[in-house]
Amino acid sequence: MNKFACIIHPLDIELFSTFEPEAKKKRPEIIKSLFKWSKPLIVSEVAGLYSKTGAVSTGALVLYNILPEQIVSMNSEILLKKAVEAGKLAEKWGADIFGLTAYMAQVGRKGVQVAKQLQIPVTTGTNYTIFVVIEAMLQAAKQLEINLKESNLAVIGATGSIGSITAQILSSYIPNIILVGRNKQKLQNLADTLGYNKENKKIFITHSIDRALQNANIVMVATNTPDTLIDLKDINPGTLVCDVSLPKNVSKDVAQSRKDILIIDGGLVRPPGKVDFNFYYGLPPGVCYACMAETMILSLEGLCKNYSVGGDVNIENVRVIGELAVKHGFRISEFRSFGRGVGEEQIDKVRDVLKQFNYKKQILL
Repeated sequence: MNKFACIIHPLDIELFSTFEPEAKKKRPEIIKSLFKWSKPLIVSEVAGLYSKTGAVSTGALVLYNILPEQIVSMNSEILLKKAVEAGKLAEKWGADIFGLTAYMAQVGRKGVQVAKQLQIPVTTGTNYTIFVVIEAMLQAAKQLEINLKESNLAVIGATGSIGSITAQILSSYIPNIILVGRNKQKLQNLADTLGYNKENKKIFITHSIDRALQNANIVMVATNTPDTLIDLKDINPGTLVCDVSLPKNVSKDVAQSRKDILIIDGGLVRPPGKVDFNFYYGLPPGVCYACMAETMILSLEGLCKNYSVGGDVNIENVRVIGELAVKHGFRISEFRSFGRGVGEEQIDKVRDVLKQFNYKKQILL
């Protein structure tokens, strides 16, 4: 039986306070200062992971108390040292594969340098995250009765690993795509890839999130920034939004004040068996992030090798890990939005709104 371990970190101070109640009594600045001195530690063992093939695996969660905005701004060598330290804890515990999740997936050239310093392989979970995001978006679009061939898709964070591969795969379903990013040359390169030898495709590039949103009825957000990027006033009624970023790039106010759009959290999975993570990290029992699930899939399959590391993110690897997930019984979670379940009533309301609008229009950028 193979074992796995994942490093996790709090997405915000509110989540941290759920397993450290004293944090509620301290100012955020003090907590962030204390985080600079924190060390990774094993906080739980994962039980009840049973594949429908009969394979079994157990795991460990390694907690590193650091916030996304600190990861973005912290010295890369310090972060690498902490990631390796967490990996060595996983090795000592007996893990056969180690997963870098959420913002820690960016550390050490997306896991490359971490893997070089460990005796066990590393994964960032990116390939399976892409698979799950696409499945969730297609399922949501089907429930909303969205005509994909007459839709405009905006991909915010298009030049990142998740954004670029997702755009490539979804271009088979949606002909009109708006790519949003900061690097014009990378955007143009991706646009050329999407438009290569493809008829009836319209690919646009822009730096303006606002203008992209004004021209879209399906939006996928996957950036490496912890900041809120989406302004609710720019989102069209009836729009489907999938926010993959952790923490979210869509403001929580959007979900609370705009009942005419459907916002779903991207990359949520239900592993097979009766999984108990024995630690609360912001999701309901039996649900985990796809980046964590990829580590479990590889463990169950006995495919303990580096995966989704560095530039090893591509359509073929997405297909392979997706097939392995189905083989072992992993499935996407029920739709959730900012931690809450999305009910049929909300889906019905957005579907009704969609029927009143025609998005088959020229994109103006």
